[in-house]
Amino acid sequence: MRSVEENEWASLEYWNPEILLTRLFPLKVISQSRNQPKRIRHWNAQPLKKYKEQEQAALFCYCVNELGRVGEPFEVAMAPRRDADYDCVIRQKGTEGHFEFRPVQLKEWVPQEVNPTATLQGLLEELRTRYPVSKRLLVAVFINRDVVFDLSQVRIQPLTVEQVWLYRLKQENQIAVNAFRSDGERIDRALPYPQLRIDLLRPGRELGS
Repeated sequence: MRSVEENEWASLEYWNPEILLTRLFPLKVISQSRNQPKRIRHWNAQPLKKYKEQEQAALFCYCVNELGRVGEPFEVAMAPRRDADYDCVIRQKGTEGHFEFRPVQLKEWVPQEVNPTATLQGLLEELRTRYPVSKRLLVAVFINRDVVFDLSQVRIQPLTVEQVWLYRLKQENQIAVNAFRSDGERIDRALPYPQLRIDLLRPGRELGS
């Protein structure tokens, strides 16, 4: 029997991550114009913040699909309300046709021009305080700054959540991914940026609110 949370997750609208990124792409191009103020280019102004979260959620779901997935691909849905203790949910159809759900908390190491004092270590320590024991939760940290850092100097273990993913865009059209599990396993990989899937778009379907 499903829990109350799982019933709520089952009612959400799910997206193929590549389709969601394709739908966001025109808005991304327009907002990145040099004539736009910083809050627009970084999608920190309303109503653009929701699209930034959708983009980061879709990129994370794509990374999960590319790294070690077994079975059907994951789809992603955004949280239905702001007071939820997760930002999105990924789901996968199991072998018997039932969906399995994983809540995801999205975090961002913001650009230096937005917050020059923010550190990756500080963000991870905040996670330990906020989620002292949450073994089902996945945390996806988007590195949204052009910075070189040594992961050996960042304390990630022990985890208080099931997994922590660090992912960032690279100039050569790649996504750099570092995934850490609570059992100590680690994955480091560079993935190609997902193809825009115009062929999979369904007319009339709007982006989620």
